[in-house]
Amino acid sequence: MVSKRFMVVIRGCRNKRVMLQSNAIAKLSQILKSVTLYLLDGWNIDDDGKRETQPNMQNAVMDDLVLQAINKWPHVPACYGWLGLDSRGQWFLRDDAVQAAGPFPEGKGDRLTHDKLLAFVGRNYAADEQGQWYFQNGPQRVYVELESTPWIWRVQGDGALHAHTGHVATAKACLTDSEGHVYFSSDLGLGLVHSADVPLVAEAIERGEWTVREVDAARLPAEFDFVRSPAALAAAAL
Repeated sequence: MVSKRFMVVIRGCRNKRVMLQSNAIAKLSQILKSVTLYLLDGWNIDDDGKRETQPNMQNAVMDDLVLQAINKWPHVPACYGWLGLDSRGQWFLRDDAVQAAGPFPEGKGDRLTHDKLLAFVGRNYAADEQGQWYFQNGPQRVYVELESTPWIWRVQGDGALHAHTGHVATAKACLTDSEGHVYFSSDLGLGLVHSADVPLVAEAIERGEWTVREVDAARLPAEFDFVRSPAALAAAAL
């Protein structure tokens, strides 16, 4: 048994550093480009590279190590444009070249696929007082560009909502727009139903389990208090 914690530092982000934690350095190196690896104490890892205790992803709060980093370094500048969430619940890492090619999702970048990295991002995903969603990456907020909504739902056979982060939500209302997209408002906020699960929701609507309200997709951010592009908002404030 070893007691180590690895931190990956991605150089860039408008001359700032974006730090990503993981316990599988070899696999992360294949996913992330231009990285510098730092070895820190404090994270127990098994000999096979697995964390000793896997957190419960059902409505988990931020990692203790992340909260400690915020308290220790409270004034680290936020990062914009480097992370995107598409309408299928997939995370994308967007370097300078991708950002220069166009706004998200026109310029998507590299999809994150490593399970433990995805779990880390999901556990430390939150919104600020302006409705801008971000990944709390150690002491730094990495704001997320949204293709659609802050949450992407996978609908279970019993009607339960599981978010792209692993959180479990309680549905409040069912919404549709003119293009046939289906949304659920919930105790966590607004989310788009994954396209693969729309038929399941349609069957529930036909059975009378949900009363559907039609909405204008362009007005959803104002109605449900979220920001699709924090990067654009930050640029407009300059």
